[in-house]
Amino acid sequence: MKTHHPARRLAGVILPAVLMALPVYAEEVAPPVAPAMSSRHLSVRVDVQPASSGIGRYIATTEVSDLNSNKVLARPKLAFSQHAPASIEVALDEDDLIQVEIRIGADRRSADYQFRHLRGGKLCGRQQLKLRLRA
Repeated sequence: MKTHHPARRLAGVILPAVLMALPVYAEEVAPPVAPAMSSRHLSVRVDVQPASSGIGRYIATTEVSDLNSNKVLARPKLAFSQHAPASIEVALDEDDLIQVEIRIGADRRSADYQFRHLRGGKLCGRQQLKLRLRA
């Protein structure tokens, strides 16, 4: 019969107890944080009127407001003819950009209107409308 040395038996009991009592250090790693998105919500109004400068000329006004504050952020005005579409880009701040494009239909009774809102270079809102023009 094989006997174990008493010191060896004691080490078998004490060593696991000591290991369990040692503090364990772990560094908590936070998950990557996505960039904060602006809480800006936009309201867009558009008005297209014949220009006083002649037949086939138009003026389009777009009013962009912040829905949270009701503050007007931009009011671009475009003068254009029925033969050439009009477009404009307006920076609202360093992250937000709006793009407006408008084209009069061949019938001169309608207009195709497109509004795009980009945040950080990424499209976050778009509106496409077919507008009926008043005679």
